[in-house]
Amino acid sequence: MGKADSLVFMRPPQNSADLVAKELRWGKADLERFDSMDRGDAIIKAPFYSKEKGRNISVTLQGRIVDFVNTPLYDRFREEYGIN
Repeated sequence: MGKADSLVFMRPPQNSADLVAKELRWGKADLERFDSMDRGDAIIKAPFYSKEKGRNISVTLQGRIVDFVNTPLYDRFREEYGIN
């Protein structure tokens, strides 16, 4: 992911929260966003291509990573692809 200039952060430990916030270009007020992060939450910072601008722009996404095994479609997926 380093070559793609992408960064993925899970909930950072308190001693490195300042460094992560600096990397994301967040202010001190944004540090409390880390406190509300739970298991499965992630922050992704990466350049994405914008058709409107015709170039890559830096985007920061924050969301939850869903455990695919616990979704209703997992059994169907497993049957279709022969996964045990």
